Amino acid sequence: MTILLSHTSALEALRRLGCIRQEPIGADAVALDCAPDALRAAALWESALPGTPQAPLHVQVPQGSPRTRGGALVTHPMGEPPAGEVLSLCKGLACPTPSQLLVQLEPRLTRLELLVLMEELMGTYAVRPDAPRGMVARPSPLLAPEELETRLGLAGSATNHRKLRWALDRAVPGSASPRESKLVLRLSLQASLGGYGLAVAGLNQGLAVAGITSGEGRVRRPDVLLARPGHAEGGRLVALEYDGDVHLDEQRHAEDLRRTNELAAAGIAEYRVDKALYKNLGYMDSLVEQIRTELGMPREHLSRRQREQRRKLRLELFDELEEIDGVTWDGRARERDRCKAGVGATPPQDPVEGDVVPLEAYGV
Repeated sequence: MTILLSHTSALEALRRLGCIRQEPIGADAVALDCAPDALRAAALWESALPGTPQAPLHVQVPQGSPRTRGGALVTHPMGEPPAGEVLSLCKGLACPTPSQLLVQLEPRLTRLELLVLMEELMGTYAVRPDAPRGMVARPSPLLAPEELETRLGLAGSATNHRKLRWALDRAVPGSASPRESKLVLRLSLQASLGGYGLAVAGLNQGLAVAGITSGEGRVRRPDVLLARPGHAEGGRLVALEYDGDVHLDEQRHAEDLRRTNELAAAGIAEYRVDKALYKNLGYMDSLVEQIRTELGMPREHLSRRQREQRRKLRLELFDELEEIDGVTWDGRARERDRCKAGVGATPPQDPVEGDVVPLEAYGV
């Protein structure tokens, strides 16, 4: 019988797989254990994955099976996962695919939490609080947007999985760190959601440039490539780099300088922010205004009340992103607390038509 991990335990397993992208197996090849044993589950985990799992272990059991709460194991009676949405970790232990996991977690997470998690699964990093930098790198994403789109298509009605569809419409694949993910969301989300409404042409996307000395072609991968909305292909581009601690290394700093010069020679302005500047809302506002000018975007004419409201929304988005650590997932509790305090319980709604609008990885 197979123990099928679920929810946050499945997420932890996917994160510990590191660079290994497992091939899905047919759901009919998995006979789920109706009464899984906590000791057997822990032993299987230790044989398949590095480290000790966070307790309690969450496990999916067949619909109608007894529900277990408390102790070292929590069971979730659910229907069988769709075909091709299960990954084998070892004989006797499996977990859902990243797309199936997002479907499982959707009811428990806020829209913004789903979007942040989606950025991770579609990026080249995994949140690992036990790692020195709070994360580990992986060479390729665990999830492609089209894979999630296919999984959501199995739901039938377009009204199903609204939060996931909302997040998928706004996800930007290719992030290499939690901070990059949060930076790109602040830059790309529309003004009514607290973002700056810039178009992202690519995250860590290869860009052909010429070496300053040799003139030979080479590929640079700026953290974020920004474009004027509607002009991502063929229009002017601006690069934005986030400088974490790794950029303090002398050799890395020298390489950063060469990249900046090569991008400038190619007609691409490059701006850089570090943790302190990222957290400085006034600086970020001014920097984005300069980037808008570089991209040839028209200046927005807003009333004082509109400017104050947008600044309030940007601060709320920043604060909520800082709360999302990729481990606790307590956004819904914060929403309830805001509701009790008489504050808006949900993030800003989508714009109406006409709107112009350590853990060093998290910058903590």
